[in-house]
Amino acid sequence: MSTPSGNTPPATTGPEPDADQRQRFDAFELAIVLSQFDLGPIISIKEFRRGSRRSPKLILTTEDGRYLLKRRTADPEKVAFCHELQFHMIRHGFPLPKLIRTRSDKSMLTRDRCIYELFSYVRGIGYDKSDSATANAGRLLGRFHEMAGKFRSNSTLPTTSFHRAGSLPIAMDHLRQRPPGRAGRQAQWDRTTATLHERYQDAAASVGASDFEHRPTQIVHGDWHPGNMLFHGPKVVAVIDYDAARIQRRILDLANGALQFSTVGGQDDPIRWPDQLDLERYRLFLAGYASTWPGGLLPAEVALTGPLMIEALICQCVIPIATTGSFAGMDGLDVLRMVQRKVRWILEHADDLRHVVA
Repeated sequence: MSTPSGNTPPATTGPEPDADQRQRFDAFELAIVLSQFDLGPIISIKEFRRGSRRSPKLILTTEDGRYLLKRRTADPEKVAFCHELQFHMIRHGFPLPKLIRTRSDKSMLTRDRCIYELFSYVRGIGYDKSDSATANAGRLLGRFHEMAGKFRSNSTLPTTSFHRAGSLPIAMDHLRQRPPGRAGRQAQWDRTTATLHERYQDAAASVGASDFEHRPTQIVHGDWHPGNMLFHGPKVVAVIDYDAARIQRRILDLANGALQFSTVGGQDDPIRWPDQLDLERYRLFLAGYASTWPGGLLPAEVALTGPLMIEALICQCVIPIATTGSFAGMDGLDVLRMVQRKVRWILEHADDLRHVVA
């Protein structure tokens, strides 16, 4: 389960922003950066308050169009690879914001250990949970895998994932040592943490007992979820955020996408989130994906989505809670208990999940 922005906050060389403070561009910095792009007369500049507080963004309106300017700190080699991948996808007609090159024909500007990227601004709305939007998101993931599978790069890419994540045991240790926030909850905190660790190990073992390790690897998106998509009605008009792209098995993208598009939430109170996944949205997402592959999805692939969703759900929530004590501003223990309920539901409905696409 990803945060609302879908982004993992990057490291920052500046001061750590507090809960109510976003990093911003200063006037001198902005003048230097904009001088490196050929945008013509600028009509307006507006702050774009989405995503990580450590990565400020601006919407620039010019006589020629609208653009999104982003500043972040990251490994320039990894960013260069992500840009190569995006140019490849654009050439093959995949919907994503166009990268704007600098006056010196570079895809990014590097200054004072910061990276600046300029994109064409794409108008769109969020995921409306409709049947057609869900199926289209699955179908588009299939297209992404088909196109990305043909992309070749000399870059060294990460291969880590939420499956058997090496960082999870460390996060679990930190979680066990972290106070549960409010007094009188230590026993519940300890029980919940221990149960989730056990469920994660069981799910990883189940995946390991399959043919998972023998499946071919390729470039995957790594963060396929509604917050990284812009829609126009049911149509996806842009997929954003390629920072998590890596070499892995495509079933990981599929399982994570199925989890993200079928999760039933409850706004900011995880105690009120229902246990169940939306089986119809789960089915539509997988069916959309299957429609892009000759022969559709194999039963063995569908069977893997259950345990992989458990691994993804636990990993994506435990690691930030171990670091900060909370998840997307929500109480850490409340989120962990919600995750425990959803994991229990996935286990109890394993047969439904395996046969829903049959």
